[in-house]
Amino acid sequence: MEGEKKKRGKGWEPSLRIDWNRVRKDLRVARKKRGLSFRKMEELVGMSFASLSKMELGKSKCSADGLITIIDFIDGNIHEYIVKSEI
Repeated sequence: MEGEKKKRGKGWEPSLRIDWNRVRKDLRVARKKRGLSFRKMEELVGMSFASLSKMELGKSKCSADGLITIIDFIDGNIHEYIVKSEI
């Protein structure tokens, strides 16, 4: 029926997602370009050394607040990291 909302359930996927690979790569480039260690970046960003390292290696993701902080550090725009899901 028209106007009916799609319910979340098995097989449901959001139509938009975060491009975590791009976040990861841009984070690494920004850190290296500035000559920062993970320890120094930890101080500047306010996220733990372990979290930043895992994120850069693609082994972890962060919260929405963390993502905004990372994108600010990268000097990016959130819209650059949102992509349409391929359904």
